[in-house]
Amino acid sequence: MKKTILEIYALSICFIATIFLIFHLSEGLYNFIGVVSPDLTMSSYKYEYHQSNERYKNHCCKKNKKSETEKSEAEITKLRTENYKIELRSEARSCLQKITKNIIYILLAGMLLFVHWKLSKNARENQV
Repeated sequence: MKKTILEIYALSICFIATIFLIFHLSEGLYNFIGVVSPDLTMSSYKYEYHQSNERYKNHCCKKNKKSETEKSEAEITKLRTENYKIELRSEARSCLQKITKNIIYILLAGMLLFVHWKLSKNARENQV
């Protein structure tokens, strides 16, 4: 059966929209995991320097002019855990924002797919 230009165009858009849907659905799933468990999606760099006081001190001494070695171990632990909680909330919020974008893209790609699928179906039926 010979295909018309309209049907080829519509099916091409359907193919692109399907790839777009797959990409944003998988990215949305990853971001959902980031909302549920932000420590899994947090960058390794941020995660690592919050795992021990020594790593945290090394990180903070590079950033702050005031030496962290002057503080007691309990103060450093408190600062590190508070900072870690802030980083987790920040990661969860960032993932939630990305999910919002993914939903918008998924809806748009879904509409494109639906409209062009109907268009290709009509072009095929009108060809006969």
